[in-house]
Amino acid sequence: MAKVILCCSDVIGPKMAGPAIRYWEFALALSKKHQVTLLARSVDPSFKAPFKVLKNTFSNFYQELKGAVAIITQDVHPITALLAKLKGVRLIVDAYDPVVLENLEIFKEKSLFQRNYHYQAISLTQLFSFRMADFVICANERQRDLWIGLMMGLKLLTPATYSYDCTLRSYIDVVPFGLSSKQPAFNGPSLRERYGLKKEDKVLLWGGGIWNWFDPITLIRALKQVLRVRQDVYLVFMGVKHPNPIVPEMKMAHQALELAKNENLLDRHIFFNFDWIPYEDRQNFLLDADIGVSTHLLHLETAFSFRTRILDYIWAKLPVISSEGDFFADLIRTKQLGAVVPCQNSEALASAILNLLQEQQEIEAIKERLETLHENLKWEKIILPIEMAMERFTHEKKPRLSLRGLADILKTLLKMRGPEKVLKKTLSLIRS
Repeated sequence: MAKVILCCSDVIGPKMAGPAIRYWEFALALSKKHQVTLLARSVDPSFKAPFKVLKNTFSNFYQELKGAVAIITQDVHPITALLAKLKGVRLIVDAYDPVVLENLEIFKEKSLFQRNYHYQAISLTQLFSFRMADFVICANERQRDLWIGLMMGLKLLTPATYSYDCTLRSYIDVVPFGLSSKQPAFNGPSLRERYGLKKEDKVLLWGGGIWNWFDPITLIRALKQVLRVRQDVYLVFMGVKHPNPIVPEMKMAHQALELAKNENLLDRHIFFNFDWIPYEDRQNFLLDADIGVSTHLLHLETAFSFRTRILDYIWAKLPVISSEGDFFADLIRTKQLGAVVPCQNSEALASAILNLLQEQQEIEAIKERLETLHENLKWEKIILPIEMAMERFTHEKKPRLSLRGLADILKTLLKMRGPEKVLKKTLSLIRS
């Protein structure tokens, strides 16, 4: 058994988005063999856990660092790196979310000055995190290729690292989002009860938030075309308001709402859940739907993304219709899990919806294939690379903080905080 700290940048509680779900499930799976502490931006005290869950304050982090073997985090702050390196604690950087590409989309409506500011800040953290990492995990092989390219650019891929492991799996490996071993079952009011839909009605489910890199507009236009053929089809957006208050409101969500209003479909054939469904209640929506949909725009974020909502569709054995261009589009095609359509093509999307709704025999076959896929994506299985890294770290000699590493930490900290604050903070930390 080893001690591991998970640093989550999101909100841990009944209502959780992707990052919080990932770290909650990591903690559950790892706690079966290890001593786990989950540190989060904020914590709902009513949310019970079989491991320690604390707010991520400096004092909590510093106290939990004692005896730890590794820290798992999406980004590494210079203070985190300094303390970890001084105490020989390994840093596992979780790069499942390509945040630099994501934020290019989030801020693209801002002025060029603002966009450059955010880009520089986010890139600084991303590059520093990789320089400090002892091990990197990501969500799929596409992302792994991206991050190996980054390692080459940072000169982290050296003859020494290649000699140690020519596959680089010891330095960067794939740990996707996983699925619960527990089968989904109704535990509260269903989707159809909430929106007054009949058992024979057909429901398309948008299983998460409406972010700027998604394309609900084409989906709404496709639904309008579907309704010309049959009137028993409904679309439900499962979440609008992100549970983390620091996440900005998304322009795409407003555009989707306005289009639904303008087409006279709002609260008739299109329903928006403006809150966020609690994590333990999401199956009440998933199990009551007929098709899970995920439509996006075609750009860099799409190419290297990992749409976690599609995993919920797999968990609930829900046939999937997705736009082309990402990892899951390839998986849907290869495993025959539904349909893949061109981006921003409402005619093709409407046709795919109508075709799938008419093929009940194919829907049953898809559900069987989804059950097989579920077995390989359980959290207990997908964390194997982390387990192997923990085993390796436990038996390896603790690394020392090099002068070069210290210089890198101080240089990055200077860019973030200013000279006087850096000097005082560094001296106090080294003395302690």
